[in-house]
Amino acid sequence: MYARLLFALIVLLVSPLLAQEIYKWEDENGVIHYGDIPAHPAAAPLQKDEVPYSHTGSLPATSSTEKKARLRQELDEIRMERRLRLPNAAPSLTKPKAWIERNGRLRLSGKIRNGGQGLCDAPTIEIVIFDDNGSEDGRFETLAAASTLARGEEAGFEGEYFTPVGDALSWDAAPRCGAGDGVVYGAHKRGALKIRHSRTIRLKRLRTR
Repeated sequence: MYARLLFALIVLLVSPLLAQEIYKWEDENGVIHYGDIPAHPAAAPLQKDEVPYSHTGSLPATSSTEKKARLRQELDEIRMERRLRLPNAAPSLTKPKAWIERNGRLRLSGKIRNGGQGLCDAPTIEIVIFDDNGSEDGRFETLAAASTLARGEEAGFEGEYFTPVGDALSWDAAPRCGAGDGVVYGAHKRGALKIRHSRTIRLKRLRTR
């Protein structure tokens, strides 16, 4: 008997809520409003099928683009956490030297050193060449003599490039280390050279009779 009375009481309390009408209207600014009172002349009863996410399990489906973006973000976060956990390499250049050979090619040499706690994989030097107008003439890479550098180790490097046309050139060299899924760069070193042009005077042979 008590259970029947409790059930009847619950039905009486919930019935007005289920029967309550919901209205929908759009104001002058284009904003959609919902309410149980028609507070606007354009308010109209809202059908159950039109209520956003009113059906069980009717959450908006995730598109393939959103899935790819979310996966990419998760992978970036994992890589960032891995980099923060692992010690990093710290490459630097030691006394780089540049000169022009007799064959007209620019030569650049020096040493790359790892001052970090992490291992430096494939130590490389990225070099950019500029002409006398300051415009980029080209770029190239040269590997160090060692495939890896532990903390405190260094290795020599030497590379060459065609000398640009003009009276001077400048170069910019940046050391690079492979580290896990990415790379680590060190401080840039810069320098400039004057290009000496050799002049050859040709003498005509005099014919004698």
